[in-house]
Amino acid sequence: MAVCPRCRADNTSGARFCSSCGNALASSAEYPSAVRKLVTVVFTDVTGFTALVERLDAERVRRVMFRYFEEMRAIVERHNGTVEKYLGDAVMAVFGIPQVHEDDALRGLRAAAEMRDTLELLNEELEREWGVRIQARTGVNTGEVATSSGEEMTVLGDVVNVAARLQQYAAPQEVLLGEATHRLAKDAIVVEEMEPLELKGKGKPVRAFRLLSVTTGHARSRRFPARMVGRDSECESLRVAFEKAVADRACVGRTVLGSAGIGKSTLADEFLRTVADRATILQGRCLSYGEGVTLWPVREVVWQAAGILDEDTPERVAVKLAALLDDEADTALIVNRLSQVLGTVAPTTTAVLGETFWAVRKVVELLARRRPVVIVFDDIHWAAPTLLDLIQHMLEWCRDAPVLIMCLSRPELLEQRPSWGTDLPNASVMRLAPLSPEESDEVIGNILGMSVERAHVPAHINDVADGNPLFIEEILSMLIEEGVLRRQGEAWVAGRGLAEFVVPPTLQALLAARLDRLAAPDRQVIEVASVMGQRFYRSGLLALVPKEYRSQVDTSLQTLTEKELIRPAVTN
Repeated sequence: MAVCPRCRADNTSGARFCSSCGNALASSAEYPSAVRKLVTVVFTDVTGFTALVERLDAERVRRVMFRYFEEMRAIVERHNGTVEKYLGDAVMAVFGIPQVHEDDALRGLRAAAEMRDTLELLNEELEREWGVRIQARTGVNTGEVATSSGEEMTVLGDVVNVAARLQQYAAPQEVLLGEATHRLAKDAIVVEEMEPLELKGKGKPVRAFRLLSVTTGHARSRRFPARMVGRDSECESLRVAFEKAVADRACVGRTVLGSAGIGKSTLADEFLRTVADRATILQGRCLSYGEGVTLWPVREVVWQAAGILDEDTPERVAVKLAALLDDEADTALIVNRLSQVLGTVAPTTTAVLGETFWAVRKVVELLARRRPVVIVFDDIHWAAPTLLDLIQHMLEWCRDAPVLIMCLSRPELLEQRPSWGTDLPNASVMRLAPLSPEESDEVIGNILGMSVERAHVPAHINDVADGNPLFIEEILSMLIEEGVLRRQGEAWVAGRGLAEFVVPPTLQALLAARLDRLAAPDRQVIEVASVMGQRFYRSGLLALVPKEYRSQVDTSLQTLTEKELIRPAVTN
């Protein structure tokens, strides 16, 4: 047996990783190197499999399980997960491999819910074909795992064991999830908390939740009312752009660029509040994955403009679109093209993309001639090239119509469109910088309802958040939820655990996803820099990064700065 030096657990001789904590037990040239990743594991197991085997012959069992595995794999892959392995009648899927996403926990839960619901439909087929019905139970857990970096990736770690244990406690057709998964996705799911579970191998009871449903919302919503801080000049710049669009009866584009949580949405909300009584406001958000997402934001915009509801029939949708156009020339053609965008009419082979762009532009122009229009496209760093082309088309070809197109994006947008916002005279980009320490204190004061000095919140919260309003909010939310920061009378009191607090899982997922997308040289540089501390020096990097990457250090520093993962220190 091999004893893990980290957790002291016994492991099978020859094992490379500890089965309890994922720690590397040995290194050998015959094994690929290990990589640690933040992933979500979905472990689902068929109940009553032994009884099924007793009832059916081997060939029937094989066909039944093949259909089951086929459906489950398709669901996992539809949500960008990977089936890591089959264990008898069980499926182990991982979200975060080969690439980490900030919403892997939500993707895993959506997949688990869809697997549960699809099995109900699949059972009708199995009963009709083979005279059987099967049930499954599922456990979902999130955490850091050790994976091999070779072609065949193996996932090891405590997160896997807990997911399997949660599955064992689940009832048939039930999904149980761990605390970290719940924290990451709680704003987009409906759950029922269970009594803490005594899981084998765990020193203390584990919090668990029963998944009831997954909503259509996002994994992270605001914990506290958002108030704009430190963005007055940017808000004024947007108002000037709106006034220019109105005065020139032209289409003007403004892209607000900044890292996740830096305040793009809060700025947009404040600006929209100032023009709400003068403009028609339409909003669409790009989705990070899924089927039919290419023009999803346009679909949302058209739905809002025409007042279309989920329950409207295709015929009713066509009537509402025609009413929106108000007998405009080419109404029938425009309605047909828009109906294809909305998915209420099957695409025709004769339809071309240019006609779709034209139809969307005609609707926007018509609306703007009645009243100025502001269109907000959020998260366009996830936009398909077609959507970006459509935005460019409207900026170039909208005529005699006051339109402001406001795009919110992370810096990654410039990786696919380096000239975005600079190649048209009526478009520009504004970057949001981190808040100053004084502005960060104001954010903390707004959240807690009192000044930072009076609340006695240590300054190192600002050091960790580094001027990011969302980071401040998530840190305070975690401290309050865990009782480290408590309200006593008219003040807040910090407990002993404040000095040892860790970065909330929501922020770990966000940062892990960004780091996972880096090229190898850039990742090596930022990993070495993180070891050196919050302030590091180029000379130190040159001495510590692996030899094969030293010639690329300067290029990596430039790339990391452009991605807003690092920034030059301000010297006096």
